[in-house]
Amino acid sequence: MSAGAGRIERLECGRCGRARPFGPPPATMCPCGGTLLARYDLKAAAAGAGGSGDDAPLLARVQARPPDLWRYAEMLPPVPAVTLGEAHQ
Repeated sequence: MSAGAGRIERLECGRCGRARPFGPPPATMCPCGGTLLARYDLKAAAAGAGGSGDDAPLLARVQARPPDLWRYAEMLPPVPAVTLGEAHQ
């Protein structure tokens, strides 16, 4: 499995709610000191994964996958899947 297009819409502060675009410059924290949380476009991820854009079929596909990081491929940056077999111990 390979990753999707990384459907991050924006970064949002978990403390004050301030939003900023995802991308350069690198962001680590909000000016208020709160953690920046990634907010994803789930409808675009579902559509890009062969779905209709409805979250329910995407959720069912995700739940049916092995319990590893690549289970969430539609949300990850576009890189080849690499695993050390950590979910199969």
